[in-house]
Amino acid sequence: MVSTLLGYRHYATDITKSMHRIEAMGSNKKDADYYAANIGKVKSVDDFLKNTRLYIYAMKAYGLEDQIASKGMMRKVLLSDISDPNSFANKLADKKYRTIAAAFNFPVLSDDKKKDAQTSTQEKRVVDSYDERRIRQGVEAARKTNYYQATIRTIGSVDELLDNSVLFDVVVSSIGADPTLVSKDYVKQALMGQLPATPALTNPKWLTLSQKFNFASMVNGVLLPGQPAQGASFVNETVYNYNVATDNNTNPAAAAFNTGYFTSQVVAGQSMTVDQLIDDKRLFEYVATAFGFDPSLELPEYFKAILSSDPSIGPANAYTRMMSDPKTTAARKEQFTHLRDVFNFDAHGNSKAGGAQTASQQQQLTEAYFKNYTAVTTSKDAKQTSSFKYLMLKINSVTDLLAANGPWGHDALNYALKAFDIDPKTTTLYEVRRVLTSDLSDPKSFVNKLKDERFVKFAAAFNFDGEGKAASPLLVQSTAAQAATGTKYKASFGEKPNKAQLDLIKTDTKAYLEAIQTLTSLDDFLADKKTLNYALKAYGLADKKLSITDIRKILTSDLGDRKSFAYSGEGETYVKFAQAFNFDPAGRITRETSDSQSGAAKLTTHNKFLLQALETKASEDGQEGVRLALYFRRMVPEVTSLTGILADKALMKVVMAALSLPDSFAQIGTDKQTALLERKLKLEDFKDPKKLDKFIARFSALYDVHNGAATTGASPILSLFNGGGAAAGGGLLSYL
Repeated sequence: MVSTLLGYRHYATDITKSMHRIEAMGSNKKDADYYAANIGKVKSVDDFLKNTRLYIYAMKAYGLEDQIASKGMMRKVLLSDISDPNSFANKLADKKYRTIAAAFNFPVLSDDKKKDAQTSTQEKRVVDSYDERRIRQGVEAARKTNYYQATIRTIGSVDELLDNSVLFDVVVSSIGADPTLVSKDYVKQALMGQLPATPALTNPKWLTLSQKFNFASMVNGVLLPGQPAQGASFVNETVYNYNVATDNNTNPAAAAFNTGYFTSQVVAGQSMTVDQLIDDKRLFEYVATAFGFDPSLELPEYFKAILSSDPSIGPANAYTRMMSDPKTTAARKEQFTHLRDVFNFDAHGNSKAGGAQTASQQQQLTEAYFKNYTAVTTSKDAKQTSSFKYLMLKINSVTDLLAANGPWGHDALNYALKAFDIDPKTTTLYEVRRVLTSDLSDPKSFVNKLKDERFVKFAAAFNFDGEGKAASPLLVQSTAAQAATGTKYKASFGEKPNKAQLDLIKTDTKAYLEAIQTLTSLDDFLADKKTLNYALKAYGLADKKLSITDIRKILTSDLGDRKSFAYSGEGETYVKFAQAFNFDPAGRITRETSDSQSGAAKLTTHNKFLLQALETKASEDGQEGVRLALYFRRMVPEVTSLTGILADKALMKVVMAALSLPDSFAQIGTDKQTALLERKLKLEDFKDPKKLDKFIARFSALYDVHNGAATTGASPILSLFNGGGAAAGGGLLSYL
């Protein structure tokens, strides 16, 4: 009889050829062909369970042949969310259930909730970007307005202004017009006061624009020597109007600018009337904002009445009535009290002796302004955010998003566009629809051809298919694969990582999970070195010195074709890395719901079926040791802990034989079993093909000795390990 080692070598030396041979035997090829031709037609877990031939094929492939009759339990397994540690499959001790559940997309296919126009992660991304947009826009606005103030009075003609993109942008935007939609000729006419007065003019500010510049008095097309294009007060006004029109009046630069205007108009220690203060729109806004009022909701006349109230001459004044009014909130009373504390007006609205405001009062006011200048805007933004979240609950298609929604109109769409610095006024609904129905991972799609990162980020914030219907998220890596990658990353540090390593694992994994959900293409993934290196380490490829080109080839391999690049690596390391991500051969991202089983998972199922058939054939031929050796070769590299070996009877048979452990070993406690195995085994050795092969050779020799197979007397194979014959137990343990 052939020895276990020779039998194992017969199959394992060229496992691919062995699989081809076994595929040609009996009904194996017919079963494989049937599975390949029909699994794609399955649209639900019930379809799968009803097709007995498909179901049995898969159950055999994943080593669950003894559970074929348990369809009720298997339905729960196949519908388990592998990313949820509390799901049914994850709670079962035998990891084969988890493996078969991960091989199918039934949880996604059966759950319409997976088809979400926007996930919570995407929603957070939009909200965060919306909140941060004021910082981004504020920096850009400050750059433009600083440049404007430094440059506008140095130009000598209207043509110089028109040819300067920043000056042109600030001037046109300051009157609420769009610089991208107006011609230079039209602006020139406006600046020189040559526009005809017509009722059809949509923006009357065009007619008064020339009054803020000196271009109307040009001689021969140029300004007179020493004559500025714009006077200082109009420069200041233009900058303010620009900040207001572009919604940039609440950034730090604008706050400093507004404070400069206030202190230049309200000089500490000098006289002014309450009318002069409040009738100036900018001064009124500054004062109201400083104490938390919304200037757009307050009446200037009421502020005048409060500031000129004199409680000392009787109760018939606005301030006293307001303070005694039970309907007025305590907070509002406090606001007006603080307002009165920083001004000195008499009952007639004139400033008292010492001026309308002392230096100390002005300092209090400006400090209050810098504390509160964002309060109103922040409150409005919070309301906009709440509306956006509420409206998104009702959106299930691009059409829903683009349609006017009752009193909210296009608020949800406008919010999302603004979050990514896109102006809703200059973007058509047709363009938005084409962007949202584009395939982000396709370089030739409409959104990618725009070459505008803003629209790419906008499209990535939603999940719509090519028809505009809500779809599952287009993820570089599924949530289940993310969880599996995290588990593998932790396992790469060994079975018992120390505290420092555990802290590092936690930090790295948190960063990985956050980053992987933001990537929208293969190029994004390859460019994110930290995220890529995490994944490479998790799948044992960190030390392989793979080039970006090699990694791209792996990830775009057709896993349905054994000749593809992913199959050129040792064992299945490349294949498993490729399977962990959702890239097709063209480098595009595929949705989880495209089929009941991905192409890679189909091939994996096919391979597992053939390997199972190979092991079964060995057992049927009376070579149980060969079956165990082949099983060990297939399963042990995936084991992440010694308890995984203890829980698998077949793996334990191999380990006990290879280590010459007595039958009584099975009777001792799990803790003692684990402690003994820790001294004898290193799980990372089983990921090294050479060390794994050596261990299987030891098992094969000892298995034959213990079972009296293919050997009599001294074993030449055992001599490789201990120099002796059949009594190999002590010598082999010593070797180990």
